Amino acid sequence: MKSITLFFFFFVLTNVLFSQELESNKSLVKTLNPEQCPNIKIDIKNNNLDVDIWDAGTIRLQLDITANIPLAVLDQLIKAGRYSLDGGKDGEVYIVTAPNLYKEILVGGKEIEEAINIKVLTPGYFELEGDMLSRDIDETSIAGRSNNAEVVAALIMKMKAITENLTLHVNINSSSNYNGAVDLSKYKLVIDGKEITADQISF
Repeated sequence: MKSITLFFFFFVLTNVLFSQELESNKSLVKTLNPEQCPNIKIDIKNNNLDVDIWDAGTIRLQLDITANIPLAVLDQLIKAGRYSLDGGKDGEVYIVTAPNLYKEILVGGKEIEEAINIKVLTPGYFELEGDMLSRDIDETSIAGRSNNAEVVAALIMKMKAITENLTLHVNINSSSNYNGAVDLSKYKLVIDGKEITADQISF
């Protein structure tokens, strides 16, 4: 009988811990088309940005965001679009942005802490310089194939065009130690100088 009771206890405990882990992690996924631009600029506020090579024939931008606010409040920020990513073409550059991350949020007079780490996964023929992603092309070698400058320029432009889809994965976690209930109508924040309650968050 004791073994059955112990088994039941561990079964319940495991389920509770697993459900808490699920509830404390949120994921957002979006796919963008770079529109054959030769460059992708990652214009996203971050603590760290690095690149790694993978075998898939697409580009993946993975953001891991951890915020020190209760999960219920974090959910409101997610719904309001705090961590939404978007992209748009500006000349020869496709810019990936998260504009709402630049809006200051204060709780209790202090700015919330958000650790934002970005990993870019690309095929091996891409390179990241600063915040700009582009194909790794030896233009000098290509230029040597022809004496016609216009032909060479057209060939280089065609080779630089990014046709791979850009998939955005955003993982959002709460690092708050508070696990109790939150009355969103009384939880106060200041967003860009405007004081609101958590149930009124909008961007």
